[in-house]
Amino acid sequence: MNRGPGNPLALGLVIVGAAAIAIAAFLPLDEPASTLRMVQTNTLIQHGHWGIVALAVGIAASGFWASQRDGKWPLTVVLCLFAAADVILWFTDNDMRTLYPVRADGTLDTSQPGTVTDLGIALYVAGAGVAVALVGTLMLRQQERAAKATAAEDDGPLVAARETARTTKKCPDCAETILADAKVCKHCGYRFTPAGAPKAPPKAAAPPKPAPAKSAKVKCHSCQHVQMVPSDQQTFVCEECGTKLKRRTPVKGS
Repeated sequence: MNRGPGNPLALGLVIVGAAAIAIAAFLPLDEPASTLRMVQTNTLIQHGHWGIVALAVGIAASGFWASQRDGKWPLTVVLCLFAAADVILWFTDNDMRTLYPVRADGTLDTSQPGTVTDLGIALYVAGAGVAVALVGTLMLRQQERAAKATAAEDDGPLVAARETARTTKKCPDCAETILADAKVCKHCGYRFTPAGAPKAPPKAAAPPKPAPAKSAKVKCHSCQHVQMVPSDQQTFVCEECGTKLKRRTPVKGS
């Protein structure tokens, strides 16, 4: 994951350490002895050891990469460990510290006893560079962990909200939140239709009611009782005296 600009102090330590390792390749490996003032082939470069320079470049490049992206710091640690192992091998190489006189033709006179000299500044600078680069790399690792912890704290409420939304649902009747598996709302009693259940067919529309028939007032010729009779009814019975009556002329409307 791209993290953006990293810790400038940590990255600076990595780059300074890598630069010290590279510079050490050009510094003296051995201190001249009292009888041997001049030392030939006295640097790592003169010994053909360009690998230490390649390690320095790799440490700087991988450190910059680790400052920009998460999970890349182990590569820088591995390169620092390789550089440290290389420096330790040079520290323990007594043959490299043994000096012999040089003949007139430029070859070593190994028939004479060699002189073991003290180490020069090169390996000390290289060792310090490895240590500084390793410290910077560990700081990058610590920053990455802190950034992940901060991101987890920031995402905590969002994760909880998503989990709540996944395990709950809202009642469409009372709008209260209930468990997603609930079949009946505990607040209002609304019953949820199971998923996949066939929906009830819509109710058929009720047939329209017939319009009420028009009526008209009719008077009984026997008892003079007045009652309402449908306009289309020709014969009827008086409600008062029971006389059978018949409409003489049709009534058009009330």
